[in-house]
Amino acid sequence: KTETASGVKDPVIDTTVSGGGSSSGGSSGGGGGTTAKTATVTTAEELTKALADTTVDVIKVSSTIGSESAYGTYTVDRVVTIKSDAKATVYGSFVVRANATIQDLTINNEGCGTHPGKNAIDIVGTAATIKNNTLNLGQKDAAVANGIVIWPAAGSSTGLTIQGNHINGYTGTDAAWTSTGILV
Repeated sequence: KTETASGVKDPVIDTTVSGGGSSSGGSSGGGGGTTAKTATVTTAEELTKALADTTVDVIKVSSTIGSESAYGTYTVDRVVTIKSDAKATVYGSFVVRANATIQDLTINNEGCGTHPGKNAIDIVGTAATIKNNTLNLGQKDAAVANGIVIWPAAGSSTGLTIQGNHINGYTGTDAAWTSTGILV
């Protein structure tokens, strides 16, 4: 990792070329592969920087980001895949505004107030993939929060895939509101 003048380390970047053949038993060899740029992140600052880098196609979270006293809100406003091979944990919330993929993460969100951190994942749009994640509400009190909230934009939400997620702790209520795992 390299350190910038501000003291924030850059994510580790790896560029790989894949393709050139058929995965369904067709021809092998040949060109035509695609290049994917992967950023491996271990801190909130690196995650934020990788999300802002439009040349990064895949963001791999490889350790715990944040803590019970340090939740972050991460805006995803472009096509990108955010994943973890080792079920890494992110303390915070994601606001998805593009056809992005979030998979194989544990997301512990704070779940308080009316700010974006209230929900684990807010999808604002018509397409996203949320797959094989574990979402946990971090507040011990009866906080009113939601696991996944879908705010459909103009048009249909036919591009949404929500599959294989485990949603835990979103059961709080108050006089006006009730928590839920998935809200549309």
